[in-house]
Amino acid sequence: MNNFKLYESQYHIIYLNEEGQLYLGRSIVVLKTKKQSLAQMNSEEWIDFGKIANTYETALRECFNATYFNWGCFLNDAYKTMPFLPEVHWQVRPRYEKPVIFEGLEFADEAFGSQFLRKDKERKVDNILLEKIHNKLLPHFHE
Repeated sequence: MNNFKLYESQYHIIYLNEEGQLYLGRSIVVLKTKKQSLAQMNSEEWIDFGKIANTYETALRECFNATYFNWGCFLNDAYKTMPFLPEVHWQVRPRYEKPVIFEGLEFADEAFGSQFLRKDKERKVDNILLEKIHNKLLPHFHE
């Protein structure tokens, strides 16, 4: 996950999701302080998260014309085995009303306006394409 970092603030790191890009620009936002629940976050962490969300959404609208975003803080996998070790992070999926052509490939949001499609539908892309997506977004993230 460290190969495609988009931005690091005092409290968060945002990475392009290497597991799949069914939703072009799909990313993970990780809380650096390793809290186990949203209720444990302090006000500075929440303010920082708001700034990260604003920057990310602006970048995806400008680069790929994203329509809206699904943000989810899913801790389910952390509770599959003992000891439970949840760490707050968000999966973010940009959603697209119209297909996007990037590097000659079409990214179509087949479930637009509905629940996002799950892992069994995920689109794997190689590191070359991930790097191109990363490089397109990176100029939008700054201090």
